[in-house]
Formats: sequence, C-alpha cells, structure tokens
Amino acid sequence: EYMGVLHSELYVMEQAPVWKIIVVGPKRTGKTAISNFIAENEIDPTLKAEYHPTCGVRILEFDRTIVKPIDPSAGDGHQPVLAVELWDCSGDGAFKSSWPAMARDAHGALFVFEAHTPRVVMEEWLDAFQHHANLSHRQLLVFFHSTVPPGEAPNHEPPALPRRYEAVAALETNIESLGEQMQDEFDLLLQESVAVAEELQDQQQQRILGHD
Repeated sequence: EYMGVLHSELYVMEQAPVWKIIVVGPKRTGKTAISNFIAENEIDPTLKAEYHPTCGVRILEFDRTIVKPIDPSAGDGHQPVLAVELWDCSGDGAFKSSWPAMARDAHGALFVFEAHTPRVVMEEWLDAFQHHANLSHRQLLVFFHSTVPPGEAPNHEPPALPRRYEAVAALETNIESLGEQMQDEFDLLLQESVAVAEELQDQQQQRILGHD
C-alpha cells in the first residue's frame, strides 16, 4: 500500500511547511539550469558555456505560494506558502548508492530527460526514484529538455514515456521559449503533491476514528 510522506500539521503551523522536491535524471540533461530557473536563482553565465557536473546533490531553498487554496473549507481565499527544498541530484552513476538517501521524505520528483533518451533508461530512473521515495504518479513530473525550442530541431519527433508511466505529466521544455509553462507545471506538481498529502491525512484520520 502506498504510504507517502504525511505532515499531520499541514495547515496548523506558524512557519511554512518544508516541501522537498528532488530533481533527477541522467547526466548532462540540464537539471542544474532548470533547478536554478525554477528557484529563480541568478544563473552564472559560465554555466551556459561550460558543463559543470553536480557533485552529489545541491539544495536550493525558496518559498512558493500555492495559487489554488489547499483547504477549500477555509473560505477565506488563503493561499498557503511552501518552503520548497529543491534537491538538484547528480546523474552520475557513481552516486547511485546515495539515491535512496536523496529520495527519502521527498514529496515529489521532477525527472529531466532529453527527447532522445531511450525508454529503457527513462524507466530505470522512474522505477528507482518512485521506489526510493514511495511516490504516486501524481507526484511525478517529466521534462524532456533541450536548448533548442521544441519543434525546431531537425527530424523532431515528440518523445514518449514508457507505457507504465503514461499517466505521468510530461512536456518538452526550453527555458528561453517555454519558461513560463515550466514554472506553471512545477506549481502544478506542488499542488498535486500537497493534495496527495491531504488525502493521506484524511485516510489516517478515518482509520483513527474507526470509519475505515
């Protein structure tokens, strides 16, 4: 049975709840550039000219307002703020033994692939981190990233996920031409992961009350 990460005091907190999202995928797919962009970090221009592999993991912290109210019963239009921890994880196989620790207590996962990444490779990454973090498909998001705007590459064919993951949200991305859509999709990932936590909380409360 899927258990996931449960915050029993999701709404009754003075500080914004910490929300951990891992960014994973093979090497050289653009995970660091995407993480910087989502976190609205100033990107060092040298990163565009030269590849700098992430050593282990790099954590970016920022606040994000959930546009849609989490608790519809509140009735006051309150828009909760999450203290997001974005874990930019190395795609180097040398750190594979650390993947379970990186994934522990994650609320969601953003996978970054290239359009031509083989499906067997996608499936390996999706299987590994969904298992390590114990996440549902609703808590996963896939970016097929390219420095070339989608549709402009020669012999372009829209990428496709492995069959078992067809329900996972996925889109082709390019920071310069689709940056706003990337931010919107990331916000939807946050909303879905919060909704899953809410549902788990309700299920636990029902069990406690003996209604299950």
